[in-house]
Amino acid sequence: MTKYENSILLGDCRLLLKDLDDDSIDLCITSPPYWGCRDYGTDGQIGIEQNPFTYVDELAKIFALVKAKLKPDGNVFVIIDDVWVSNWTRCRKNTWISSKDGDDEGISNEDIPDKCKIQKNWPKTLGMDWFKAKQKMLLPERLVIKMQEEQSWFFREKLIWFKPNAGNYTNIHDRFAHAYEYVLHFTKSQYYFVNMAAIKDPETGKLQRDVLPIPIERSKSEHSAVFPKALVELLIDFSCPANGIVLDPFCGTGTTLVVARAMKRRYIGFELSEAYHKIAVERVASGEGVRGSGKNTSLLEWA
Repeated sequence: MTKYENSILLGDCRLLLKDLDDDSIDLCITSPPYWGCRDYGTDGQIGIEQNPFTYVDELAKIFALVKAKLKPDGNVFVIIDDVWVSNWTRCRKNTWISSKDGDDEGISNEDIPDKCKIQKNWPKTLGMDWFKAKQKMLLPERLVIKMQEEQSWFFREKLIWFKPNAGNYTNIHDRFAHAYEYVLHFTKSQYYFVNMAAIKDPETGKLQRDVLPIPIERSKSEHSAVFPKALVELLIDFSCPANGIVLDPFCGTGTTLVVARAMKRRYIGFELSEAYHKIAVERVASGEGVRGSGKNTSLLEWA
């Protein structure tokens, strides 16, 4: 039996990962906190670094730990999004948003905890005058390059999780409405486990395209960054053998673990927030089910 098998542990994944058995994990599916987007109010949290490149460095260190624990034929999927450079930030409840005047529920910049503050024109304070506001930071791409060049990961593909029911905000005046996130696929070796039947149309033999139109699932919990069970189900069906072990080092409210258990895979989850850890434990214990079968063609578009 693998250490921590079928467990959800409360704590920092940077410490807990070191205690896992090497070469024991079949699949890692995780969505780390995005930089500068949310204050979870927990000491040691990822995503509130003053420098976005420090954030990328911290994530890369975590995935170096994951790599040691991954089986030689294992897979990793990182669900992540980019952010825009902004001169000011303001915290509304527990979510960072671009500062604006008007009738919002925000707090003044002076009331943001010191650990979460970003100074006005912060790129200049870091000697990056070229990093002007209204640009994408390319943080997912920077993470990919670092993991390729410094850790010898195989970067297999970039899937796009398209959200057909994403908001179409009317206050945007100079760009398209953003409606997707990245799903970055890494492997430890050149050859790895796949179940091609999971992404192949049984009638035509055509493969699922790398844009995955899967609607957002609205969460009743206080965690507003939940990804849909249908996405996790597809990834597990594609890349985890029967009875394999699925790891989520940033498990949040436990969606990856809920799906893994329902699909008869073993699971391991780590979560730093006590509140989210409690929800994850309760969700897995309740036997919460999964939508679809892993081959729900209503959610997939065949090439």
